[in-house]
Amino acid sequence: MQAMPIGVLARPGARVDARKSVAARCYPNARLRSRDAAALMDGPSPRWCFVNLPLSDQSSTALRNSGAWD
Repeated sequence: MQAMPIGVLARPGARVDARKSVAARCYPNARLRSRDAAALMDGPSPRWCFVNLPLSDQSSTALRNSGAWD
């Protein structure tokens, strides 16, 4: 958290857990609103943002292996 801004991506069944995480409780004043996520890298750390995306049950590994980001 001190080294770089963090984007927390919504995962099915884990939205509440992410918002109640140790990091979220330790840095409540460093949180950006979701609508301000585009500005996450524009300021000093600590900064974090919970980002709501279309939810998918596909694992991150499977998504990377699909080549969708190439």
